Amino acid sequence: MERRTTGIPGELILYYVKNYPGIVTACVAALILGGLMESIGVAALLPVLGKLTGSDANLPPPLDRWFDGLFHWLGVEPTLQTLLLLVIGLLVAKIAIGFLVVTFVGWVQARLTGEYRNRVIDSLGNARWA
Repeated sequence: MERRTTGIPGELILYYVKNYPGIVTACVAALILGGLMESIGVAALLPVLGKLTGSDANLPPPLDRWFDGLFHWLGVEPTLQTLLLLVIGLLVAKIAIGFLVVTFVGWVQARLTGEYRNRVIDSLGNARWA
């Protein structure tokens, strides 16, 4: 006999991870990717603000080297316009990924609701009423 959950969040999470591992993994990976894009976009704002205010605000050395390597690889000079385009592009990508994740979760929710509804109908149809 299948063990039923009692509604405790930990048990519900384990139920979904056990029964739908691919779906849960895809959602978590997309959310992590969106969060990384937002973090990089916000980190790229520091040099932009430094250029706008005329101060010497720079990224920490590892991130600064990473951004310099990225711009060198792309063959682009890291000007104010380029940095603003990078920030806007990463934030738009984060918003798009977030929208896709929410849409996907909604689709999964509708699918799971349909599966539960079919189980209830099957259980009612197979019950011994007499």
